[in-house]
Amino acid sequence: MKQYRMPGWFCAVFVLVMLAVCCVIAFCAVEQVSLRFQAEDVTRSLDTSRQRERKQQYEYDQVTVDLPAAQAELDAAQPMADAALAAVADLKAQRTSLREENAALTQQLEAAQAEAQQAQARLEALQEEVVGLQAQATLLRELLEGLQAP
Repeated sequence: MKQYRMPGWFCAVFVLVMLAVCCVIAFCAVEQVSLRFQAEDVTRSLDTSRQRERKQQYEYDQVTVDLPAAQAELDAAQPMADAALAAVADLKAQRTSLREENAALTQQLEAAQAEAQQAQARLEALQEEVVGLQAQATLLRELLEGLQAP
């Protein structure tokens, strides 16, 4: 039996082709793992989004059910709120007028105190004058008594 031997160039080409195929297969394996991971991540994100969507839909449905009752409560409370706002506006107006009245009364009080001080000063002056007149009257009495006594 005769053994067949392959030419050297064929072995070199075959080894190079096999190395290229091995590199391609290794690259494809790594790429496949990466793509699998990305696919799982996208699947998880999609599941999370769907769950979030279901939750939001449930909350929306609850709000839709509760909205008429809340609107009725709001409509019932609106007159009270309007009355409260009117009362607040009235109280603010009263506060403003009371502040003006207080300012006017403060001015009147200051004027009255100034008049009282002036009256007190006049009273003190008159009292001094009365004391002086009493002293003169006493002197005049003494003079009259002195004239009538001989």
